[in-house]
Amino acid sequence: MKYLFKLVIALFLAMNIHAQSYQSFGDAYGISSFNNSCPSDTCFTLTPDLLWKTGAVYSDDLFDLTRPFDGTFCLFLGTKDGTGADGFAFVLKDTNILSIGPSGGSIGYGSLAPSIAIEFDTWDNGGADIPADHTSLHYNGNSILPVVPSISLSSSGANVEDGMSHTARIVWTPGDTTLYMFFDNVLRFSHKVDLINRIFGGKTKVNWGFTSSTGGSSNLQQICFPAKPVSDYYDTLCQDSCLDFDQVSYDPNYSYSWDNGILDTLPFVSLCPSSSNTYKLFKQSKLTRLIDTISVILSIQSKPEIVMPEESVLCSGSLLLDVQINGGLSYNWSNGSQSSEINIVDTGFYWVQVETAFCRVRKSIKIICPKLPNVFSPNSDGINDYFSPFKDYSFSEGNFQIYNRWGNIVFESTEISSIQLGWDGKQNGKTSSDGVYYFTFTYRDKKLEDPKQIAGSFHLFK
Repeated sequence: MKYLFKLVIALFLAMNIHAQSYQSFGDAYGISSFNNSCPSDTCFTLTPDLLWKTGAVYSDDLFDLTRPFDGTFCLFLGTKDGTGADGFAFVLKDTNILSIGPSGGSIGYGSLAPSIAIEFDTWDNGGADIPADHTSLHYNGNSILPVVPSISLSSSGANVEDGMSHTARIVWTPGDTTLYMFFDNVLRFSHKVDLINRIFGGKTKVNWGFTSSTGGSSNLQQICFPAKPVSDYYDTLCQDSCLDFDQVSYDPNYSYSWDNGILDTLPFVSLCPSSSNTYKLFKQSKLTRLIDTISVILSIQSKPEIVMPEESVLCSGSLLLDVQINGGLSYNWSNGSQSSEINIVDTGFYWVQVETAFCRVRKSIKIICPKLPNVFSPNSDGINDYFSPFKDYSFSEGNFQIYNRWGNIVFESTEISSIQLGWDGKQNGKTSSDGVYYFTFTYRDKKLEDPKQIAGSFHLFK
């Protein structure tokens, strides 16, 4: 089985382990983390590198034998191999007995009964021990006769008093009453036992922790209890966009499922919320059936609007385009400008792309100089009866004026509907005479912008 230590620390699974505090006994005392690979602020020296010391650390929370347990711990077993002793023990014990036993080869749990202990033994005392640093399982404080015989801690048989941190993972599955012990992510043994009835006489809640000792030889022996973090991920998306969530690595020893109707069975998915939302990823151990819940909390930023018409008229002079928006961090125009506003002097297509902290929006505008009609015939034949060059224009306000050759106004309107309908060729109810007429159209595409003007001439034929 493959278990990466950094993932166990990051997603520490334990139905019995909550945000806890611990108590030290004997020669044990609290310390800061002893290694960067053990990112925890809950660490202890169980024994200093001195002879005949004993130490223990127990959780303030009781171990509920009716519930699964899955805990990974960081161990430092010292730097002395041939002269280093004696090691650790993971201990479950009755709440009514002492917390620590003798020093030396009993590793601080000897004589504690009822109890069960998993040894991490670094000294060969003969008998059931073996020369390699080893592990074994013991009932009721009997450190001489193991129930699970000694095997090497490292799967390769290597020395673990190497000045490096190592991991111990203890798993209890009450459904099949089985204890598992992993060392450095490798399963070293499993043991089936009815802890409630066989060991603890019907009790379902017991103390749990670690004991340690030195004897005629010693080592510095330390442990970290990694706290279970809040597995929350936060991100902000632009409206109508997606997040490719890949923050949780896939582990074949777990199964995955999502809520909110997501059908994927992998920890990486594409999330496309229509509004701010929280998604939950359930990571379930195939071994213990324990479930870790990971929350993905997404906020949505509204997509900003670029206020600019799709088309505008420019026949002379220049046209100012100002697209500044709240929260705009960068502006990029098709002509290379990086300002929020530009002056246009030529017709054609222009686009601008605006970026905010989380959004990117783009809009185009077509600048035209329309070919205006130069004749019309208001003779009521239904064809070209109105002079209406601006019926397809979109504008917020305007002033349309028509003059005869002597400069007299024959038609004027500021009503948008009247401007778009046009002039019917009449003045004071009578059709005007043939001839050349002149017009001006002053307008704004939107309020508060500078007014624009179009001017020209046309010929009236009856």
